[in-house]
Amino acid sequence: MDAIVHTSPEPELAGRMIVEGMAAARPVITAAGGVTQIVRHDRDGWRLKAGDAAASTNATGTLRADPAVAQHFAKRGAERCAAGVFSGVVFAADDAGNQARRVLMQTVQTVQAMQTKHA
Repeated sequence: MDAIVHTSPEPELAGRMIVEGMAAARPVITAAGGVTQIVRHDRDGWRLKAGDAAASTNATGTLRADPAVAQHFAKRGAERCAAGVFSGVVFAADDAGNQARRVLMQTVQTVQAMQTKHA
């Protein structure tokens, strides 16, 4: 199974790649400052300490060795996207945050439409 592994120590405005991965039903491992609000540790992915290469390696290995864990994270993330969880709660209410939210939601809708088309 493919996974999204985002280990940048730099924060992001919206974590678009993370949400795209979740919308595409991929398990997520992240260690970035700005996206920790998106991934709920041990519920729909793993949040690791930034710069911890050993933890990233171990987490990736666990997903490969235990497909049930990977599938659980993938399913939970996709469910959150389908439920519209990623709204103004995650992002700042300023113009940049609202713009990022609109782009992110359009991306989620596009991925979901592609999945429906290929199902």
